[in-house]
Amino acid sequence: MEVASREADTGQFDLSIVMFDPYFPGPRRTEAFGQIVERLGYVDYWRVQGAPDFCDETPMPSICAEL
Repeated sequence: MEVASREADTGQFDLSIVMFDPYFPGPRRTEAFGQIVERLGYVDYWRVQGAPDFCDETPMPSICAEL
């Protein structure tokens, strides 16, 4: 998440797909994940287009409650 956070600070994260790997849900349940996807613009996109599939996970990542 530290690398992802640094990349998000640049305004882009070309490999951000790694944060959505269904086999590694743990990082999505962190506060850092919510901050990173917010900075990258994903949250605005999801608010318009609908919540991502990972919002169906149990437990649901906290960022999903904002969508």
